Amino acid sequence: MNGITNQTSKGLRPGHANACPLPLSLCLLVMKTTIKIFTDATNKKSASVVLEKVKSEIGLGAQSENVEPYHKGGYVCAFEVEVPVSNWGEVPYKLLSLCQSIGRAWQITGSIEEEFDAWSNEASISGVSSVHVQCLHQA
Repeated sequence: MNGITNQTSKGLRPGHANACPLPLSLCLLVMKTTIKIFTDATNKKSASVVLEKVKSEIGLGAQSENVEPYHKGGYVCAFEVEVPVSNWGEVPYKLLSLCQSIGRAWQITGSIEEEFDAWSNEASISGVSSVHVQCLHQA
């Protein structure tokens, strides 16, 4: 196979929909994606348990985790994941695949040329009331 191995980035499961299908040497971009989950949890410990369920379902290594009370009640949990792609055109597909793993009835807003911005009030993970996924195009 001409010396190139099919390795995946730290935190990506081989064969997972968001893993780069190419050798990492050919995945030229790593898109930082922010995910916010809104929970009805009554304390930080419960919100953290819900966050762990979401991270497990997504299958990507999370960075910059933050769990805080939400001003409308419950907690908001925010974190970043890195999604390897070879070009911006792959981002919508990869992120829609990620979105489908944690919810349905996604609303896509904004200009796809500048960002991927999605919202769902129909999470498939118990304890999650809403999810926001955003990735800015980093030229």
